[in-house]
Amino acid sequence: MNDIKDEGFDENQFEKPRLRKEIQDKLPEYFASGGTIKRIALEKGVPVVTECDSFVPGVGAMQSSPTVKDTKVRVPRPEKKWLKK
Repeated sequence: MNDIKDEGFDENQFEKPRLRKEIQDKLPEYFASGGTIKRIALEKGVPVVTECDSFVPGVGAMQSSPTVKDTKVRVPRPEKKWLKK
């Protein structure tokens, strides 16, 4: 007797929360190295973008001061070679 029903089961539903938690666990280290992330919030129907450089567990990314700047050294993306002649 096989009572297990697997139709409609999406295995990927467990992958996204795991990846999200993995990213959140690494945020303090990322912020400590000078990186920032953008947080978009709707205020009175207008999207407001905030540059965040700290993380409060259970709350999310926060801004430590109004003049936060991204100081992390970034490696530029490689040039796209497809569809070029």
